[in-house]
Amino acid sequence: MTGLKRISISTLIALFAAVASAQDRTALVVANFDYGEHQLSHVKADAAAVSEALRREGFRVTLAENVPVKELKNTVEQFARSTVTRGVAVLYFAGLGGQYQTYNSKGAWWNHLQGAGKPADPRSPERESLALADVVKLLADHSSAGANFLVVDAARPNPFLAERENEPGGLAAVEATELADDMLVLMAAQPGSTAGELNEPSKLAAALAKHLSQGRESIGKMLQAVGNDVEQQSGGKQKPWFVVGQASLAVDSGTGKNARPTIASWPAFDNRTFLDSEQPREGSHPGQQWINASGMVFCWCPPGKFTMGSRGADQTEFGDAKPVEVTLPKGFWMAKYEAAQIEGQRAGWGPYPSITKAKLAPMHNLSHENPKKFIDMLTKAEQKAGRLPGDWEYALPTEAEWEYACRAGSTTRFSFGDDAEQLHCFANYADKSLLADDGAMQFADGRFDDGMGKSLAPVGSYQPNAWGLHDMHGNVAEWCADRYLPRLVGGVNPLVDQQIKEASADGVIRGGAWCSTAEYCASAFRNSEFAGKQRDYIGFRLVLRKE
Repeated sequence: MTGLKRISISTLIALFAAVASAQDRTALVVANFDYGEHQLSHVKADAAAVSEALRREGFRVTLAENVPVKELKNTVEQFARSTVTRGVAVLYFAGLGGQYQTYNSKGAWWNHLQGAGKPADPRSPERESLALADVVKLLADHSSAGANFLVVDAARPNPFLAERENEPGGLAAVEATELADDMLVLMAAQPGSTAGELNEPSKLAAALAKHLSQGRESIGKMLQAVGNDVEQQSGGKQKPWFVVGQASLAVDSGTGKNARPTIASWPAFDNRTFLDSEQPREGSHPGQQWINASGMVFCWCPPGKFTMGSRGADQTEFGDAKPVEVTLPKGFWMAKYEAAQIEGQRAGWGPYPSITKAKLAPMHNLSHENPKKFIDMLTKAEQKAGRLPGDWEYALPTEAEWEYACRAGSTTRFSFGDDAEQLHCFANYADKSLLADDGAMQFADGRFDDGMGKSLAPVGSYQPNAWGLHDMHGNVAEWCADRYLPRLVGGVNPLVDQQIKEASADGVIRGGAWCSTAEYCASAFRNSEFAGKQRDYIGFRLVLRKE
């Protein structure tokens, strides 16, 4: 398959390195088959087959039929805003398209997707089309998915262009530099080529419906199978073509500095993984996940008792973290990821990103009070969506909740054990690449190199703990609800607030950061920070609990 020779399977694996579990997957299927006197009689069935295959793989599918151009852009944007943080998003468009030269294209051929209905001027259907570049930008700007997969099944001969002289067929090539590095575009045919006849079933749709389940084993192999199938169906006349974002081409998915464990497939559908509920309620087992209306993922932390703080002869002892016994009589939902910049944008608020400006990088440069603005906006949005009952609240975690969730049942130095040599698999912390970026970081661990340097990793880039929580040991340190005391407080639901006279005005931060040593990434490590100070190494994550 010619299109698949452009990019190796390892690159595809890198692109989809953090694909989601079932229900982290969202899909929009647009089926435009009514173009006035030109009816695409098989598009409705093609789209239905693709939709059903996506549902079998756990995708939450929105099917939109005969969307006119005035609504098409808004439909795509609403879909992008509904995607799940670090999930997988698929947008499948079936209908007419073409490449056109417009008044500002400066001679270049631009791709357009044609809105449904008969064009007001049949000789200029591009006036009632949405530029493919706009679709790409909407996904790049508003999707919080970790992988965005755009399938353009619009290579049929366009009857509105039949009388134009020297009009190229099909669609023009999309360059990797035009795409975000989390995006893949799959087209039904090679650039400049048409596919099939106007009223012929889509070979691409049939192949996708047939082979989509192979994504459980390998997304790269799935695409290979789709391409081979289409070529076979067409007797070699039709060859699908795809391109991935430019930055993905440089990613080393298996060795060297980016050799963190990856998932190159989507797991089989499993209802037990997610709480299937519009509104939050108590989970049934540790690590069960729930997604709110804003696309944020939460993991269930059950009620329980644990020893909070540093202990054990072989543990690093922190003077302000002597062990205490804590009881948490109610379970709570902890955000699976640190609050990401795209989540702040969706809520209408976010701090200035000084270290890394990227939609999936964690928010940072935050005072202790700043997250309250985000919490207030998120609460209003969730209540408006009917997804937040009055007796549930979003909040910063208490210190006790944070360490309990970080440990995820462990009693070791880190959630994964005592061996700091494994930390690079779980955390963005001070390592060789940071020292290379900043020679003053002489304390950095020169044995390991994740390639991040003086920057923030996209949330969820490293392995999670046993309850599915990512980045508890690194990336950014996280504000807790408590005020700082130079000792831990035990008991039932402990919280150190302004009512405790000996508490300082400083806030508490937990977890390591991009500039932390391994020692400071331990589960028990705690630190204080002036509550009004904004730091580039401090962010936050939320809890969702019943009051």
